[in-house]
Amino acid sequence: DTDYSSYKGSGVNKVFFGALPASLVVENIALSADQQNYVLSFGANYYDMKKTDNTFNKAEFVVSVSKNGVAWTPIEYSFKEGVDLNGKWNLATASLKLAEVPEALYIKFEALVSSTIGIDDIKLSTGGAGEQEIVFAEAPVIEDIEGTVTEVLEAEQGANVKAIDATVVAVSAKAYLLTDGTSYILAYMSEDAPEVAVGD
Repeated sequence: DTDYSSYKGSGVNKVFFGALPASLVVENIALSADQQNYVLSFGANYYDMKKTDNTFNKAEFVVSVSKNGVAWTPIEYSFKEGVDLNGKWNLATASLKLAEVPEALYIKFEALVSSTIGIDDIKLSTGGAGEQEIVFAEAPVIEDIEGTVTEVLEAEQGANVKAIDATVVAVSAKAYLLTDGTSYILAYMSEDAPEVAVGD
């Protein structure tokens, strides 16, 4: 609540997005099945000491919601018309209507630039006009992969993989290194010792 702010913020701790990747996820917010409309608000500040114009750039700060923490739907947020967005703290708001009400809501704040954006005073309230209808993205279907080490390395994140036609080239207490002659992959055993030998 100073000349550096266009809204009366809490004045205490904030979240500062430093080195990339930089995101904050609020998880498992329990929702009531009969409540569709919500208002999300948060204080936001954009400041880069190398720039003279520090007008908040929404393209560099993405806010998304999810019903499962896997598939994300970006939302639109806005600042009060006429406020000074150049280097000052301002209150951003988004009026949401959930087309489908999940058991829990996840909210992700993601900075696409480093050491420039801070947020504070995150608040989710019931009600509002529901100006923005939210249709939640579905989690992609990830296919399991069985193939060479090279093919396994090209699999989507989250896929179950099985490397075939691979040779063990090194073994440690908790891991072993496989190759197909082109690529290498480290199989980490966590608690168990590998039951393989070089040349298998």
